[in-house]
Amino acid sequence: MAAWFREVRRYPVSKQSAATGNGSQGGKGAASVISKRVLKAITIAAGSYLLKTDIQSGKEEKVYSVSNQIINSLIGYDITLYWIEYDKKRDESGNINWKLIMMDLTSHKVTELQRGVGQDQIDPPVLRSYKNK
Repeated sequence: MAAWFREVRRYPVSKQSAATGNGSQGGKGAASVISKRVLKAITIAAGSYLLKTDIQSGKEEKVYSVSNQIINSLIGYDITLYWIEYDKKRDESGNINWKLIMMDLTSHKVTELQRGVGQDQIDPPVLRSYKNK
């Protein structure tokens, strides 16, 4: 599985297209990241799952699923994915339970790194990556 994740190829985006937002219209700055396969988080009434899609063949494969939870803030670094899972509804006090989850794409091992509670209508954390950090 790690091989598909490494197929991402980076193309330079011109300063002009990045500043104007015209990077998706073709030309030099057409795309900052191009991949033959994508991974996306999907939430349905029963729960959420991570779906790997091969763009060329259209083949889809479910790589992870969870019941009665929402998967959010999906990011990846090298061969590891990270995301936040949280309850679909807040409790009577307005609190929401959340977990920081990690998946190694070579072994498919899923590990809970941290858990917490968003109290007083505070939303669960949002994961971001910047300059390989």
